[in-house]
Amino acid sequence: MKYVLFKKRTRKEVKEKCRILNYEEDYTEDVLNYLEENDYINDEVYTQKYLADVKKLKTVSITEIKQDLLRRGVEESIIEKYLNEDLQEFELQNAMKLIQKKSRTMEIPKIKRFLQNKGYSYDIIRKAIDNCSEIEDNEE
Repeated sequence: MKYVLFKKRTRKEVKEKCRILNYEEDYTEDVLNYLEENDYINDEVYTQKYLADVKKLKTVSITEIKQDLLRRGVEESIIEKYLNEDLQEFELQNAMKLIQKKSRTMEIPKIKRFLQNKGYSYDIIRKAIDNCSEIEDNEE
């Protein structure tokens, strides 16, 4: 019980913890059902909280967010439900931050590859580079 009270968890994370603790399959299912019925675990609430935390704390792409949630066992339909237009702007802002940070030590082609490897789409990379160029042009 402490495992889900300390931090929000997904169904998959709790199931994996039960497996590590060598709980029987029937007992594990009973535990999961109890936790879901009493709202200790809820993948939709987890996804909402996760996205709110990511927006405050991280500079990541939508692809990275999606991959992390899938790895944690959240169903793709739930993820798609909460990935919205607001995140497009968030992703663009994050790409711009990374471009500004990396432009001190890297050239544009390397920055593009870096962002592509981080999961940013070509369209977002292009927009972010254009916006950063406009900002630099206005400063001169």
